[in-house]
Formats: sequence, structure tokens, C-alpha cells
Amino acid sequence: MHELVLKNIDKIYPGGVQAVFDFNIEVEHGEFIVLVGPSGCGKSTVLRMIAGLEEISSGDMLLAGKRINDVAPSDREISMVFQNYALYGHMSVYENIGISQTIRHEDENTIHQKVMKAAGVVQLKEQLNRYPKNLSGGQRQRVALGRSIVSTARVILMDEPLSNLDAKLRVESRRQLAKLHKQLDNTFVYVTHDQTEAMTMATRIVVMNAGRVQQIGTPEEVYHWPENMFVGGFIGSPPMNFIHGHVRNGRFIAPGMDLAVPAAVQHHIGTHGENDIILGVRPEHFSTLPVPVREPVQARSTKSEYLGNHALVFLDIADQIVTANLRMDEGWTMGDSAEYYIDMSQVHFFDPATEKRIRHEGETK
Repeated sequence: MHELVLKNIDKIYPGGVQAVFDFNIEVEHGEFIVLVGPSGCGKSTVLRMIAGLEEISSGDMLLAGKRINDVAPSDREISMVFQNYALYGHMSVYENIGISQTIRHEDENTIHQKVMKAAGVVQLKEQLNRYPKNLSGGQRQRVALGRSIVSTARVILMDEPLSNLDAKLRVESRRQLAKLHKQLDNTFVYVTHDQTEAMTMATRIVVMNAGRVQQIGTPEEVYHWPENMFVGGFIGSPPMNFIHGHVRNGRFIAPGMDLAVPAAVQHHIGTHGENDIILGVRPEHFSTLPVPVREPVQARSTKSEYLGNHALVFLDIADQIVTANLRMDEGWTMGDSAEYYIDMSQVHFFDPATEKRIRHEGETK
């Protein structure tokens, strides 16, 4: 039995404004699901519908096989960590963590045992007598997590809980969240606009745009086999390069480019004839080093961003700027025109009419 199921979920606000269209997912127990997408794409609305804070306009939501559309938030066996953590400033860490059990009138010994266990998991035993104003952002986040742990919810929801933290603390918090997820063996549903958070923590990612699901898959699947141009451009930093051209006699032709198309995809993209087609290539699949699977293009480097052992280099190919991720030891020189090589075994082709990726023979993704 699936832990959480959303079937054909729609959300329509008064006035006919639709925020979510036909959302479907089946979540297994213990998964870490991350909803990711740009601001306004509907991901927080989905989370709030799961929590019961927003009404569902149509569709069915099931938790452990039970329909919960009309179940009150407090009866859903679901807890939520908000972006601002929603801590009680006049209560200590101990009281904040145990508040849900206090409201339920659990006996003091039971509450104490649960709070101490949760405080140990989130590493807050030394701060139990402190108040939220005396805690760091990361500690306040852990208090909110501890409160969710104590509630023994089947599903823990998180709405951009790391967005208020600085860059260094976000990295550490991602690691701690992933570790905590394994310890608890709960189901996590997490919302973020940060694709790095999605890629580093999720067991599966739900990519959303304009209220619609674009793709559901593991981090590897959405990165290496994007369903469409939106996913290819949103997942990955820097994003995938898109180059408009056409195919003739097994070669991709575009201004400044004449590249051999891999045999595995020639049959499928051949249906386009000499019509427009879009080549998608990620920055790391450029190189200055020729090997058999790489095809050359003449390009001029116009700008670079130094990142330690590699750099982002902006290449001008017949007046189109593309981004290459090159190792510092590859021997490129700023401002020079030179041959760069594209790994054609790693590229994708997209239909310009639908913006969907063209699948090739033998592909299982």
C-alpha cells in the first residue's frame, strides 16, 4: 500500500484562477519527495493541500489507503515545518518541541521521553532551556524538526525550511536533513525553488511549472533524461544549452555547427526531415580535447568565471553564446577563437513544437 497518493488533484481559487492542474503521484513509505520549480508554480499549494490548509477543488488524496480530502489537519497524521519555523517565542526549546503532546494532554513522563528522544536526534539537548531568540537559524530549524518528530506523523511536510539560512549553513543543513530522514524512516515531502537542494536530498524529484507536473523521477533521471526543455533548463547549474538547427543526411546543421548525429537517435529525429530541431547540450559536455565521440565547433571564448579547478567559459559560436564547463588544465585561452568539442553521446534533441525530448532506440528512461 502506498503511503500517500494524490489522484488528479486540481486547485481552483475563486474567480476561476487555477493554481494546480491534474497533479498525480504515488509516494512510498520512507521516500524523500522534493517538489521543485520557480516561484508561483504551485508547489507550496500542493504541500498545503496535503496538510489540509488548502481545500482540494477536485481529485482524491489518500494517506495509508484512507481518503483524507475532508479530514481536519490535526487528524491527518501529517506534520509541517514552515519557512519561518513558527516557533513560540515565549516557550523554551523543550516546550516548543513538546507542544503537540501537551495540547493532546499526554502525561508528563511520556512527553519528557519523547522530547528528549527528539532533542537527541536533532542535537539540541544542550539548548532545551533556551528560547528561540537566543538560537541560530539552524538551531531554530532543528527545533521545528524536533516538534515534527515528536508528533509521530506518518508524513513530514517542509516548506522551504532552509531559505532563511546562509549558504554555509544551508549545505550543513542539507546533510543533516538527509541523515535525519534515514534515522526516522518517515516520509518527507519537501518544497523548494533551489534545484541544488532537490538534487542532493531527494529520492524522487517532482519538477513543476505553471501549476503542472513536468517530470517525476530520481535526481539522475531528471538530470540525464529531461522530459522537456523546461526540465533541461531548470535542473542543472548552469542550465543546458539549447541550439536551434535542423538535421540533414545524419548531421545537425546550425550556424557555426555541422555535427554528426549519433546513430541511436538518427531514426527518430529523421522524421523531422529538414525541419527545425533543437539540440540540448550540458556545459560539462564541452571540451578542448578531441576524442572519437566528440564533434568540433569553432568558437571564441568571450568571458570566464573561475571556480577553482574548473571554469564556466562563455563561447561565441556564430553569434550564439553558449556556456561550457571546462577544467582549468584543458589549455583554453580567453578571447581566442579555437576548436571546442561536444560529446555527442551525451546530447539530447527536442521537438521545437512540443519542446519534448525526442527519445531514441533502446532508451528505457
